[in-house]
Amino acid sequence: MPKPRGMLRIDLPAPRYAEFSALGRPYTFRFSRLANVELPPVGEADDRLNITYPKWGVTIYCSGAAITSATLAAATDECRELVRRSVRDVHAVTEQVYEDPDARVYGVLFRIEGDSPAPIRFMLTDSAAHFFQGALYYSDRVSPDSVAPLTDYLLRDVAVLIQTFRWK
Repeated sequence: MPKPRGMLRIDLPAPRYAEFSALGRPYTFRFSRLANVELPPVGEADDRLNITYPKWGVTIYCSGAAITSATLAAATDECRELVRRSVRDVHAVTEQVYEDPDARVYGVLFRIEGDSPAPIRFMLTDSAAHFFQGALYYSDRVSPDSVAPLTDYLLRDVAVLIQTFRWK
């Protein structure tokens, strides 16, 4: 007997956030309580971290770097190139500029509509000494239509991360 066609159902809880601040990291931000922040092993001078959502198989890969005003353009160009390369069959790439002069945080949030392994990317800088970027990846290849509600939910989490990001 044939079974009825089913659709993916993802129950999305109300968002709740926690503060991230780690010794040796030049920044703080708020992240979802549904996520875990994974740091590299102690002793590594690597400024990378992963924000994982184990329930949904989603990871936001983040990295930071020291820059100068001379290398800022190269860092932003590299991030834009990663956005361009992550595009397979794209309907649109939306850029949302973020500026908080009082906190010295400037950035861009990229939302990639269509078939892309990284539907959300972002970059943040203080325009003088620090650069931070991140990209959201699903652990398996997914249909963008099937995970659209989850991607929109995670987009709000990334927006909170960006809006609460502060340099120490």
